[in-house]
Amino acid sequence: MRLRHAILALSLGLASMALAAADTATLTAPEKLRSEPSAFASVVTVVHRLATVRIVDERRDWYQVEADGGRSGWLPRQSLQRDGDPAAATAPPATGPTAGGPDPRLIPRSAARASNHALILGLDPARARPDGDTATALARLMGVPDANIQQPAPDRLDADGLRRALAALDARLGADDRAFIELSGQSAVCALPAGELSAYLRTLARKADKLVVLTEGGEHCAPSVPASANVLALAGPDGTAAALLACLDGRAPLPAAGGLANGDDWRHCAQAQLERQRTRPGRIAVAGNPALAPAPGLASGAPVTPRRLLQTLHAQRSERREVTVGGLRGSYRVTDTLQFSVRGPAGGQLYLIAARDDGLILLHPSPAAPAERFGGSQRFALSARDIGTGPLRLLALVTDSPRNFQRAGFGGAGRFASAPADTRSLRDLPLEILGGDTSPTCLRAETRNLGEVQARQCNTAFGAALAELTITP
Repeated sequence: MRLRHAILALSLGLASMALAAADTATLTAPEKLRSEPSAFASVVTVVHRLATVRIVDERRDWYQVEADGGRSGWLPRQSLQRDGDPAAATAPPATGPTAGGPDPRLIPRSAARASNHALILGLDPARARPDGDTATALARLMGVPDANIQQPAPDRLDADGLRRALAALDARLGADDRAFIELSGQSAVCALPAGELSAYLRTLARKADKLVVLTEGGEHCAPSVPASANVLALAGPDGTAAALLACLDGRAPLPAAGGLANGDDWRHCAQAQLERQRTRPGRIAVAGNPALAPAPGLASGAPVTPRRLLQTLHAQRSERREVTVGGLRGSYRVTDTLQFSVRGPAGGQLYLIAARDDGLILLHPSPAAPAERFGGSQRFALSARDIGTGPLRLLALVTDSPRNFQRAGFGGAGRFASAPADTRSLRDLPLEILGGDTSPTCLRAETRNLGEVQARQCNTAFGAALAELTITP
């Protein structure tokens, strides 16, 4: 047991060293390290010019960093120069394809978290390494740290070896963790009876917040997947993983009208790549929840509207967290009062977000309200005049851990905070809602090793309900 703990500690230490070396920055001017990404937030400490900091996260014009002495906080982007990329600190966000390279908007921006896992299974020795490399790249883009990417050697994966690998994934998986499984080659896909493999997937789906399964080759043996909103499965011919990787790393256009590329978007993009490369490409099938977005990030295509984005976020909810909105009717006059109630899991945080064509409004909590736990049921009476006229989509969100809507671009000193319908706000909102707490503890700690309070703080799962209404003059 002591040896196991020592190895684990060494692995975490090496992972942290690698991360620090790959994602550090140098201050170009002395700056105040602030508790939130705002010039008005409290000051944690002062960081001197030429100091080196490690970047943990970014929101709009700010980087969350770790400085010497274990201090954590936010620094303005303009005062940092990312090591190895002199232009990165001051370059504006990309608005189109860059000359000579892929469009960086297409790369999913999932921060690597210890609660994300991947199991890569390929039983054909002649093809295991190239497929494994492709699947590893996919896992990294989905926010899986290298230490959590398991790829057993092909010679150890007979039927019993495959069972052991799936059981080991189940043992590593904490409640509401996320998992990606890739099976490539007919020998891997067909190694177990389809019913047995399906049973393993059902067991994993009952525990995971999101489960993504990719099978490549052996289409006639592809397992059935649980009818769960938490599961997405893609099954296709040889080359499907490589086609998906081209879609995710920017080499191929990945249109997504909902703002986040979901399973259907992944399938359409990968299918187009196969059809360009082959005269008989085969078909990629999607099962489970095709609206699930395996990795948050920008996608190409027509600009997304705030109302469509809320619909996309609603589709990412956990089916184990039921939220309902009651008492709303479809149409109101501007002089009316909206009276309704929200029910959901007690002990979390409740947020009400409204979307109009011109922007987003945080109806609850108000900017001045202190953070408080949701009791499981709450009634509201809101003036329609304060919200504005036109079609409105309302998203009730119950999360285990707090979300910081200021980091997502919401601001205002009135009763409600709001955000414009610009590219940056529509990008940062899903990153904040889907990403949750991005503190070093939540990024690096195994969920199953955390205490109950810390596990709740680091949980990214949420429940949600959607309501449609119209406010007329």
